[in-house]
Formats: sequence, C-alpha cells, structure tokens
Amino acid sequence: MSQSLDRGLRILDEIVAGRTTLTELSQALGVHKSTVLRLLTVLQQHHVVSRVGTSDYRLGHRLFDLAAFALESRDITASLHEPVRALATAAKSTAYAVVLDDGAGLVIDVADHTDRFAGLVQVGSTLPLHATAAGKVLLASMKPTELDGVLNRVASSTRGSSPLDRAALLGELEKLRVSGIAQAHGEHPTTGLTVAAPVRDARGEVVAALAVIGGPAEQTRIDPRALLAQLLAATSNASARLGWTGAVVE
Repeated sequence: MSQSLDRGLRILDEIVAGRTTLTELSQALGVHKSTVLRLLTVLQQHHVVSRVGTSDYRLGHRLFDLAAFALESRDITASLHEPVRALATAAKSTAYAVVLDDGAGLVIDVADHTDRFAGLVQVGSTLPLHATAAGKVLLASMKPTELDGVLNRVASSTRGSSPLDRAALLGELEKLRVSGIAQAHGEHPTTGLTVAAPVRDARGEVVAALAVIGGPAEQTRIDPRALLAQLLAATSNASARLGWTGAVVE
C-alpha cells in the first residue's frame, strides 16, 4: 500500500514536470505501463488527475479544491491568532477558536491569560457540536439538510446514554441565529459558563467560532456583560481580518 501511495504521489510530481503521457510516466517511474494505468485509474476516480484526449493526463480539480481549502484554513488560523490572544487577555481567561471538521468542532488555536483553565482546551482536540457553545455556533450556521444529517449522527451516537433533545436544541439554535451568542454551562470540568460567537469571512459565511471560558458562577470575577462585549469585539476583529464588512449582532 505504501509503495502504491508513493508511486501515486510521484505521478503527480511527474505530471507537474511535464511528463503527461502513459509512456512518459511509466519511464519516469521505472514501472510497467499497466501498473501506472492502474494508479492513474484510481487517481481519476478521486478526481486527482483527469485524462485529456486519448493519451495525456493533467491534475484534476480535486487538487485545486484541496489547495483552496488549505489556503483558506491557513488564512483563518492566521487571522484568528491575534483576536484569540486579545480576547484571552481582556477576559483574563482562556479563549479558543473552533472550525467545523467532519461533523465535530476542531480547536485550531488556544490562548491562556492565566493558568486558571490551562489544559482544558488544546489545539487539535475535537468538541461535540451539540453540547458546546462553539459547536452550537457552527450548527446554527448550517443549511437545513446539513444540520439534519449532523443531528441524526449525534442522535445515533447518544442513544441509550444521554439522548439528544432535538426540539430543545433546534429552539436554542433559532435563538442563537438572532442573538449571535451561544452559551453552555459546565462545558469543561470545573468551569461554569462558556460563551461563543461566530467569525465570518468576506462572503458573510460563518467559518469559525470564538469561545471564551467564564468561571464557576459562585467563584467568577467576570462580569457577564463585559465578557460578551469582549467576545463580540474579538469576533468583529477576526471577521474584519477575513474581509467581512458587516455588523456583528449585539
């Protein structure tokens, strides 16, 4: 398998170098044409390469899609870096950025102002969409069919343990679309309120959520109104860095 993967990746390099026919690719890789043809067939099925005419191959549109996604993801992470840190400093807490990834929330950046909540959230960790403030922000931005699919998977995975209250969640998401703010209590161990808000790109689409952790209600020194203002300032800053010129819902 690893040898086939290596050869498949080498085929892409060879096409970029201008060797685009079956004969040229076979000679460049030093393997029989039948082997190269089999690899090309698989690559075509995944739209990584496409056939031109009867003998030439070129890079497929899937590679361009992946490249665009990679660039967009890098832009999002870079654009959120400073706002996340500014939010953590202003709130004197932990702030983090989350993006949608295969039906879950993926944490792409974290900043801790103090060690009060250090370690509760880590870059690369995943969060359930239906049970976290940032996750609800991402759910609220989904189209109905996409949202329905995600909730169906959640319902299947939570059946028998803590069943999903679909009606209650949908009602919460509807309110979130109006307020622009999501809340979750006890989302992380030893914490109280966590709040999150959307980050938008130049098209106005929600591409990430910023979240900040409050403390347990009986211990927190954070003014909830101040926390929300700091969060909205951070999401406004992040969205502006991504080219959005609209107004944040307050």
